[in-house]
Amino acid sequence: MSNYNRKYENETEREERDYKTEAQNLIRPLNVAELYELYEIVGNLCKKSRSDDRDNELSAVRNAIEVSPLVSRPRLARINKGYGSMAADARPKDGQTDTHRKQV
Repeated sequence: MSNYNRKYENETEREERDYKTEAQNLIRPLNVAELYELYEIVGNLCKKSRSDDRDNELSAVRNAIEVSPLVSRPRLARINKGYGSMAADARPKDGQTDTHRKQV
C-alpha cells in the first residue's frame, strides 16, 4: 500500500511543465529538412502507446512544427497520410510501360 500512496504523492508534488515552450525551444535550431524528419518521427511515435507526459510532449512538438512558418502544410498532410493505395501496392515492373524491342 505504501508504494501506491507514494506514487500519487509524487504526482501531486510535481510542478506543471510548459510543453508548448519546450517544444518551440526544441525546434528553433532545426532547419526545414530536420523539421520534416522530426515530424515523421513524432507521427510514428504517436501511433504507439505511451504515458500521459510523453503524449503531452509529442503533441506539443507536433503542434509546434505544424504552426511553424518554415514548413508547408500540404507536405505535412502528405507525411500524415502516407503513400496512396497505388504507390503502396506498386512493384518495379509497374513503371515499365513500353515493351522491350530488339534493335535491328
